[in-house]
Amino acid sequence: MALTLHIRCEGHHRYLARVFDGKRMVGTPTTHGRIEDAIVAYADQRGELPKSETFDLWLDGWCVGVVTTAQMQTHATELAERLKMLSAVLR
Repeated sequence: MALTLHIRCEGHHRYLARVFDGKRMVGTPTTHGRIEDAIVAYADQRGELPKSETFDLWLDGWCVGVVTTAQMQTHATELAERLKMLSAVLR
């Protein structure tokens, strides 16, 4: 089962990233200056998180779907752009 990486804009160049296993938050929330920085940080699989090869990737209320950690590492910028585009178009 994929973990959920939820990124929320907290202000100008400040994004709060949290990981959920179902409805339960796991690990410690982190802040990042860019969306892609948050994506790469969680693709690296820190020790306090359950091991997962996939994440359901969200920005605020918008989702790009389930992506692999390999995609998160190599395509973080593109994934961040997709999330930003979804949030801008669907508002």
